[in-house]
Amino acid sequence: MLQETHAADSTQLIQDNWCHHALGTATYARSDIENALLISITNSIHKKVIFVGGIKIITVYKSPTITWDNELSPTWSHAAIYCGDFNTITITTGDTHTMTTQEIRIPIIKSIPKPRWNFMKAKWDNFKTDLDKSIRFIPTVTSNHSLFVGLVISTAKKHIPRGFCKEYIPGWSETCEKLYDDFLVSGETEVVDDLLNNLDAARLSNWKETTENMNFTHSSRKAWSVLRKLAGANQCKQENPQVKPEAIAGHMVRTS
Repeated sequence: MLQETHAADSTQLIQDNWCHHALGTATYARSDIENALLISITNSIHKKVIFVGGIKIITVYKSPTITWDNELSPTWSHAAIYCGDFNTITITTGDTHTMTTQEIRIPIIKSIPKPRWNFMKAKWDNFKTDLDKSIRFIPTVTSNHSLFVGLVISTAKKHIPRGFCKEYIPGWSETCEKLYDDFLVSGETEVVDDLLNNLDAARLSNWKETTENMNFTHSSRKAWSVLRKLAGANQCKQENPQVKPEAIAGHMVRTS
């Protein structure tokens, strides 16, 4: 159910044949909900009740000029859900407190669903041996180029892992997987703390290993790329030229 109400006082809601482009009340209930009953109660504070499967959902609205009663009458027995903004965030009521939401987010990297070669885990000695054994049966002529390519690919599939991760979480390990399964069963906060501590420790270890293995001897391009990623530096944006090629060509034609 969805309710939206904008009214300065109760008279605007009961006037016949009166409509305003911004002030009014509307309640929407899904048509496919069975056994739904809607009741409207208006007494300065507007309450709408809908019964869904034995649960009473009460939406409440009041004008900022109306003060709250001591009790929300009538009250409903269990199970009942009260919802609404209650107009508490107004200068009239003197309450300017806003809701604060806190949450813990674990970064998840969405991977492109395209298989990739994992050359770090490749068995290069076995790849070289099998390729040398089979390549001697292919004559070295131009027409056999497709056979050579097929041989290289088939041999690579045997000795080089190939695939993709649907979701990649930096620092995720078998220990984290076990802790996550334990949390789904128990729901204890201590398990969550252990999981986050394991993730932080794995990321710190990876950061130390990456920085210690940086080498500027042969090529500094990779090292500087790692430093930029670790520092979170923003990539330089290349500005588009203000002068278009057509303008340059036209100027050359006019001055030639």
